[in-house]
Amino acid sequence: RFMANSRMTGDLAVAGGAPPSSVEVCHQHVSLEQFNPEMANAGRVALREQWGLATDDVAFLFAAHNLHLKNLPLLRRVFGRLGNPYAKLVVVGKRRPRWTAPWLVYAGKAEDMTSVYGAADVLLHPTWFDSCANVVLEAMACARPVLVSDTSGINELLPPEDVLKVRGDPTTVEETWTEAVGALAV
Repeated sequence: RFMANSRMTGDLAVAGGAPPSSVEVCHQHVSLEQFNPEMANAGRVALREQWGLATDDVAFLFAAHNLHLKNLPLLRRVFGRLGNPYAKLVVVGKRRPRWTAPWLVYAGKAEDMTSVYGAADVLLHPTWFDSCANVVLEAMACARPVLVSDTSGINELLPPEDVLKVRGDPTTVEETWTEAVGALAV
């Protein structure tokens, strides 16, 4: 028997030779005692100040240790085009981007992700691959809007408008993400 955390990973098991009748899907879940709006918002102001964000800034969170697999280069292009001085990209993880920009905030590795979600306004997860991203479930539990790639198993649980392509014509992909991020940067 195979227990898959998304239909996407179940399909990968079948493609690898598992009999379809042996594959079950059980989506991941998170603790609502830990990840909830009340807990998340408790330290919002202090953490935003620590990050150097102004009250009017819209903090887009990108949480990842593997910056390339999770597709930070796409967000670099998107925020470079955006032209909104209030839209900030907050990168949380153990790897610092090798570039700087006026809209980039590197927050380092976080021990308390609940507070990180609370300080952010939106989670961006444009990954090339993720079987079923807990970071998305956690952000949603903290009442944060999310935008995710169509190459992540978590997209099965989201409305179509929150799921964006990362493969295909690079110009179209970039324009689609720029439009979606821009709509949330108000």
